[in-house]
Amino acid sequence: MPGAAYPATATGAIPAQPGAMPVHPGGFGVPGAMPTMTGAIPAQQTGQLPTATGAIPVQPTAQLPTATGAIPAQSAGPAPSALAPHELVAQPWPAVPGTTHGSGAPRSRAGLVAAIAGLCALLLVLLAGLTAAGIYVAASLQSMEGTIEQAPAPGTPGGDEPQTVPGTVLDSSGAPVDGLGTPDAPAIMGENSLRWPTEDGGTLTLEIESVTWNADEDIKASDPSAPAPEAGMHYALITIRGTYEGEKYAVLGDDIDLAIETDAGVYYDDGQIRAPEPLWRMGGITDGESASGQMVIAVPEAEVGSALVSVAPWGGDYLYVAES
Repeated sequence: MPGAAYPATATGAIPAQPGAMPVHPGGFGVPGAMPTMTGAIPAQQTGQLPTATGAIPVQPTAQLPTATGAIPAQSAGPAPSALAPHELVAQPWPAVPGTTHGSGAPRSRAGLVAAIAGLCALLLVLLAGLTAAGIYVAASLQSMEGTIEQAPAPGTPGGDEPQTVPGTVLDSSGAPVDGLGTPDAPAIMGENSLRWPTEDGGTLTLEIESVTWNADEDIKASDPSAPAPEAGMHYALITIRGTYEGEKYAVLGDDIDLAIETDAGVYYDDGQIRAPEPLWRMGGITDGESASGQMVIAVPEAEVGSALVSVAPWGGDYLYVAES
């Protein structure tokens, strides 16, 4: 009721209030006293209980849980271990037939046999591959040996040396002379000229006009910076004339290869000593034109008596010329 206070009790039922709404045995609308609750309601330490304008319907069969009841024990699951962490021991895996835990042994005898069989098959494949490679290499070497044995000699068609065009020795009238132009039968300087066909269908004619076997002073006069020849050597000064006939042109300084051959060896123009009238300065000549120039070659003084001049254009055979 408004303003009324309920006495605080530690245990016991809530007393029925006069004039309260009748309570049905099921909880609503029949005469009878309000049933008391079987559970104890803790007493309020301080303050007043709230008041209400009507009685609170109560289910007759509802029970309040006891405040002092024990917590039901779990019915499933093992109790936790009482061992210390360092005393715990790992449980082994379930055993599998044909295996031994921790022994490192194969899972089964069939697996071991399969592994050995696979290894043997791999070795057989490798052995077969090596054998095939050996047979291939042997066959290749045999083929190469046959090729080398059948290779043509140098200077012949298909040989190692490039093919060259033979030249012709001419007399003073321009007629061919047979049998001259070799080391054993050289052409004569001042009497014979030498002719070769060119790649463009023309001809190139060369004449060795003169050779000065000791031209040291001439070289020094034309080029004061030129070094003196080595002891026992002299500079030979060769004068050569070239005539081209054809549809293109010839460059004497580039198209001519000249050397001096003696019993001691072959000597070439190394391009280090400049001639008074160098052949390379002549440039190119066209159809019907002629030009002359000089080349310098260091020759042993003792070999001058056996010296021959050998000359050839690009792609031509060498022809030999002597002083007399």
